[in-house]
Amino acid sequence: MREIKFEELKNHTRKPFYKQKKNLDLADKGKKFSYLNLSKKYVRFEILTANDNFKLKNVFFTIQNNKKYFIVHISDNTPISTRSLASNYLMNIKEPLSSIQNCSSSPISLSVNEEIDVIVFNDEKQIFCSILDDIINSYSKEKNTDEKDLIQPSEAGGGVIVKGP
Repeated sequence: MREIKFEELKNHTRKPFYKQKKNLDLADKGKKFSYLNLSKKYVRFEILTANDNFKLKNVFFTIQNNKKYFIVHISDNTPISTRSLASNYLMNIKEPLSSIQNCSSSPISLSVNEEIDVIVFNDEKQIFCSILDDIINSYSKEKNTDEKDLIQPSEAGGGVIVKGP
């Protein structure tokens, strides 16, 4: 069953791990705050957000150029960009693997030591499998710069996840 909760970042013990991050980012993969739990068949995402009004719209799985991706689509239902705003919350999502929409032509297959790129996409519009390649290309192209070059509020952050603790 899907679980979503918010924790205020202000005095949180994990705040130091997010100092160099922006809204929509995950902590570095070595911290394992976002991870796969293959034995219990779920994935956990811990995402920086500006407010606690965000809703999870969907989680997609796709493969592009032999690289696996989870696209986490969230929105606070406003057209306002939040990427550069102050980070005030941690959005914790626990998503069963069975609830993830597979946009790949093959079944979701994940191995124990595999790293999977995560793109957290904020947009109030509905997205479909047909535009995931565009989201990945925009995110990947701008990944090494400060800001994503997507039409606002269509903005993305992300990270990498590995097998959990």
